[in-house]
Amino acid sequence: MRTLIIFKRIEIWLLLIVMIGLIVFASKTPEEIADPADLEPVVLSHESDSMAPQVPAESERDLVVVEKVDVRSAQEGRIVEVTLFGTTPKGNEVVLDDSTVIAKTEGGKPVGFFFEPFRQFGSLAGDEKSLATVKLWLAEPSQIVWLEFQGEKLKAELPE
Repeated sequence: MRTLIIFKRIEIWLLLIVMIGLIVFASKTPEEIADPADLEPVVLSHESDSMAPQVPAESERDLVVVEKVDVRSAQEGRIVEVTLFGTTPKGNEVVLDDSTVIAKTEGGKPVGFFFEPFRQFGSLAGDEKSLATVKLWLAEPSQIVWLEFQGEKLKAELPE
């Protein structure tokens, strides 16, 4: 009878439930585990195409496009993160640092890279499309930042 007193403790029951859950999870075959790539996309609304936001189509010649622009305020300026999507024009991997990307405001003033110790710079692959982020330091207010990258000019409009 003294051995059955152990089952009156809640910790023992929780341990048994966790162990049963782990055994069930480990015994599943790979076919039973859902692959996110195989799932159908979920349609959240059935709005007409005219109401949907218009996304400009990427043309054949646009190798690199501006995917997203984030702006954070700092004490003496703003930190601008520009996410680029695409491949390099020459077909080789290029690291996006101050030697390969030149950033300027709409007035033509140079924009420097944001300094972070131990930060690795993003890179664009040449053989397939990839995402890379360029982090800039904007000291003066501006609405547009132009990025020059291997002969191409990219326009990054800054949100308010």
